[in-house]
Amino acid sequence: MDKAEAKEKIAELVAKYKKLGEKETKAFNEANTKQAFILPLFKVLGWDIYDTNEVALEEAASSGRVDFAFKINGVARLYTEAKKLGVDLNNPEFIKQAVTYAYSKGVTWAILTNFTEIRLLNAQRSQPFITLGYDDYLNSFEK
Repeated sequence: MDKAEAKEKIAELVAKYKKLGEKETKAFNEANTKQAFILPLFKVLGWDIYDTNEVALEEAASSGRVDFAFKINGVARLYTEAKKLGVDLNNPEFIKQAVTYAYSKGVTWAILTNFTEIRLLNAQRSQPFITLGYDDYLNSFEK
């Protein structure tokens, strides 16, 4: 998939999200959010979401399980903690969870997302590196 096709697919995901009413958004649980929005987004970004050597689901980390481990050459390089649509990602427990999972396994980068927003966190410093809202996905495609 080339860059133009990827942007088109992301635009479709954003449009799908924008069509949801408040009641529909609240009805989405975490699993549905992952299936309908988060995994398709990462697929568009070039990850083979069906290859467990590249994207592992529910990988053991710290005292729990991280939703996704994104791997390069079979080694986890990015952990992603997913939450359901509409959840406030400012919740300190969510941030701590994402960072702890990554830090405990020596993974530098962690993502916390509910699709509405993506936060790339540096787990070594416990600080946000990039924060993007769904309206930024196309304009900030290179990030």
